[in-house]
Amino acid sequence: MKAVIAPIFVFALSICLASSCMADEKGVQSPPATHQAATLNHGPRWTRNPSNLIINPSHFSLPTGELGFNTSDPCVLYSEKTKSWHAFFSSNSDKLDKQFLMHATSKEATNGWRVLPLPALDAGAANSWDARTVETCSIVEIEVGPTQSNYYLFYSGANTMDGDDADVYSMGLAFSTDLQSFHRIDARNSPKKADGLLFDPVEAFPKTPGVTSGVVTDPSVMYQDGSFKMWFFCAAKNESGEFIDGGICYASSADGLNWQHQGALPTLMNDKAPGVIAQQPTVIYNPQSRLYEMWAVIDDPAYASYGIEGLAVGGYFHATSADGLQWTYTDKTAYDFTWDSTIPSENKGMGNGPTVVYAKGIYYLFYSSFSDQRIPTVDYPPFTWGLNLAIKN
Repeated sequence: MKAVIAPIFVFALSICLASSCMADEKGVQSPPATHQAATLNHGPRWTRNPSNLIINPSHFSLPTGELGFNTSDPCVLYSEKTKSWHAFFSSNSDKLDKQFLMHATSKEATNGWRVLPLPALDAGAANSWDARTVETCSIVEIEVGPTQSNYYLFYSGANTMDGDDADVYSMGLAFSTDLQSFHRIDARNSPKKADGLLFDPVEAFPKTPGVTSGVVTDPSVMYQDGSFKMWFFCAAKNESGEFIDGGICYASSADGLNWQHQGALPTLMNDKAPGVIAQQPTVIYNPQSRLYEMWAVIDDPAYASYGIEGLAVGGYFHATSADGLQWTYTDKTAYDFTWDSTIPSENKGMGNGPTVVYAKGIYYLFYSSFSDQRIPTVDYPPFTWGLNLAIKN
């Protein structure tokens, strides 16, 4: 449940939980006029699914018995093996003061979603690197036979949930052969000799001297031409706690365990405002155009008072690349997909980065929103934080 990083010169990571970042209903207004009019500037427009919210967190229970609050940071897969859609999203428990990854399935992307009763991946063991939260996932399916696939669930995790610069997020991996039970890679297979752990912020910046801590999170992973490719948000700090590098990083791996890091990609810096960096990427490859496509969040302080402070966004920017490394923005000043406050399913705000799935010539964009629709009447905040879908051909 990552917050948007503010100016590049001031490193601030805020993680807002249900207990500490409730938006006051009276403080939710219409969006800033300068962005309200922003529209899609390339290709067909996105069409929102008329059945949004497709997953309403107020109508499923966590293993603790609490009603769901957030369905944030989704990662989504359509599996030919199961003939179903699978959505994984982070949801936090006030009772446990932890966050885990839930799993929902549907035969149709547009409706019929069912949240499974147990988490796909729980927070890690006590005192482990991911003991308090697992979140911001990416799911990859690799076929190993006519009836068998292996599933790689990449995620970020931390052993604090302070919501400030003290948080250090690292990257992890869990594995499944049936999409039902996921198991962390064990310490013997981990490059860091810790269950689940792949790499930490220091490793993400091989060419940046002086990195001592930071954040690696929001992975978007694909398996292509025999190797894994990962784009993810990265932020590096030096010994004095100063932000010294960051943005969207890239790494590749032959086995999903050992990664070769390129560091932050300079072409993904966005200059619509001084000192603002891109984050929360989702990447697909379009075989028709032979281009990689990315949607990313770029912080806009104008939305700080909407939805949940630090997590509300005005929309998603779009970029393309021939090699996955050198990127060109479609438009640096207008969103490809824009929050619409007049739509009931997102009338209290839009939050976090999306995930995009490209299947059979159709783009499926799954995104989180804040809404005052279908809220329980007892012991619940004035909005829900649900999952939505938009489609374009």
